[in-house]
Order: sequence, then C-alpha cells, then structure tokens
Amino acid sequence: MVRHTYTSLAYSAGADVKIVSQILGHASTAVTMDTYTHLTEDKKKQQEEVVQTIKIS
Repeated sequence: MVRHTYTSLAYSAGADVKIVSQILGHASTAVTMDTYTHLTEDKKKQQEEVVQTIKIS
C-alpha cells in the first residue's frame, strides 16, 4: 500500500515517471504507471485544463 501511495503522490506532484520507476526497481515505466499510479482528483482537473488549452476547434 505504501508503494501505491508514494507513487501516486509522486506522479501527482509531477515527478519524472522514469525516476520513480527506477527508485521502485521496476523493469519498465509501464509497470509503474499501470500498477502503482492512481489518478487523483487534482491531477484529473489539471489534465482536463491541459486538454482544454490544446483542444483544436
């Protein structure tokens, strides 16, 4: 559970996924992203704002 919390908080804070993956000893960033990161409401809102700024009309 601690690994999930650490990874999710690091992801939400903008940490580089490759670095977090290395710290956790994962073979690939896919393992880190698919298994250990959980999208928080703050991160979801942030990403929605990013999508809106690049949305092509």
